[in-house]
Amino acid sequence: MQVTEIIFLINAAFLVLFSLAVVVIKNPVRATFMLILSFLPTTAIYFFLHAPFVGILQILVYAGAILVLFTFVVMMVNPAPGDGEISPDGAKRLPRSRIAAVGIVLLLGGVLLSVVLSISFPAIASVPAEFGGLRAIGTMIFKNPSENPYIFSFELLSFLVLAGIIAAVSIARGREHHRHGPGKPQ
Repeated sequence: MQVTEIIFLINAAFLVLFSLAVVVIKNPVRATFMLILSFLPTTAIYFFLHAPFVGILQILVYAGAILVLFTFVVMMVNPAPGDGEISPDGAKRLPRSRIAAVGIVLLLGGVLLSVVLSISFPAIASVPAEFGGLRAIGTMIFKNPSENPYIFSFELLSFLVLAGIIAAVSIARGREHHRHGPGKPQ
């Protein structure tokens, strides 16, 4: 195993570790910071895959802009830690949503594992010199939009961010409604 492969695997391990921390940490602000930390090994992996421009965009766009937006949304929502975990009689309970989430993760993990095990990967081809550079990415993105298969993905990403913001605002309004009650002044 070469040194670059070892560094690649270390970055991949850190990526998995930070990504798990995002899911496990209960404090949403700290989870957002773990998400920022998960983008650093992702950037290194892009550099190892000979895509330096995508790696730089990973830091500038995601860590610099989108996660700042996520942090502001999380701070605007201001979720109280432990909301919904204790029933009115004081007994701890496991929410049905957590059980459903574990079931979905196990199901999707099994499907993903079966797909990965059934795929035969082709031999690694040599990477062209212009691959991952600014000119190649610009040509790929801005060529004839009717023939570009990536346009739809970019548009879906903007709707995903919009859905996250709308969900955060609706959760914040639901908590305010729950705290003050429907008939009480806010």
